[in-house]
Amino acid sequence: MGRVLVTGGLFAHEAYDRLVNANHEVTWMKNAVSTDELSGIIGDYHAYIIAGDERVTADIVDRACQLKIIVVLATVVEDWVDIEAANAKNIRVLGTPTLSAQAVGELTIGLMLAAKRKIVALHNLARRGEWREVVCDGLMGRTLGIIGLGSIGTEVARIARYGFAMNVLYYSTHRHVDLEATHGLKYMDMYSVLGSADIVSLHCPLNKETRRMLTGRELSEMKNDSLLVNTSRAWLVDPADLLHTLQTGHLGAAAFDVYYEEPAPTPDRDQHGLLSLPDSKFILTPHTGYLTAEAFNSMSVDGSEKVLESLRAA
Repeated sequence: MGRVLVTGGLFAHEAYDRLVNANHEVTWMKNAVSTDELSGIIGDYHAYIIAGDERVTADIVDRACQLKIIVVLATVVEDWVDIEAANAKNIRVLGTPTLSAQAVGELTIGLMLAAKRKIVALHNLARRGEWREVVCDGLMGRTLGIIGLGSIGTEVARIARYGFAMNVLYYSTHRHVDLEATHGLKYMDMYSVLGSADIVSLHCPLNKETRRMLTGRELSEMKNDSLLVNTSRAWLVDPADLLHTLQTGHLGAAAFDVYYEEPAPTPDRDQHGLLSLPDSKFILTPHTGYLTAEAFNSMSVDGSEKVLESLRAA
């Protein structure tokens, strides 16, 4: 029998039941757990599933004397776990990278529609009693540029291509010839994608190479009145340069599911100024791209299965 710790409320009961029915002792802490509290209890467990916002620092790893595996219900595990420290103690760190692709892909397309059809701004007008017919842009037949063709970028390409007959260009560190053939995608260098697309969508991990990958130079390459969508990490884009490009009108709008500080501050406390822009210029949702009921359940079950496999092999 193994002892399994689960922290966070975003964990499905089906996944919990699988662990219990396999005769493991499971502690499910649904409310937020502080770093000090996690440090004090982590040494009692053989497996840990992160289903919330807890971070596993090097100090916590050092106290994890029995831990064999950490599973993060997310795509990018480095945001939650000190990977170097975990590797040094032979603790496996796994995520659920493909299971949220459809959910994030759907929101990405939703943000495109929200920005191009001015859904948020028109909603606010209607709620104020200002019933106006406004001509907006659609997605059908437009050119979409995708930066980063992993599982989420591929899902966005699929929806755009077959749902809206969009022309899809992409740049990625690895070329995907098979997807070019099956989905009709066209590979180009990043600057060519930026300069050719009506909408640019970012799907890259955040690391030393990608931090501020879009500065004023790259943003100036984008077409006038184009849209930038970011459901990956905010710091892929330089905030000051993004603000300037939106204020000057070179960019039509930006729509993000992530921000430079999370939770995002109120507009009067936002040092980057983006939250003071009108809805027609900047749309923000609170990092919920992966949170559909279907994805939430699939990630939970997958996380439990990874733990069960690890404990069987121990």
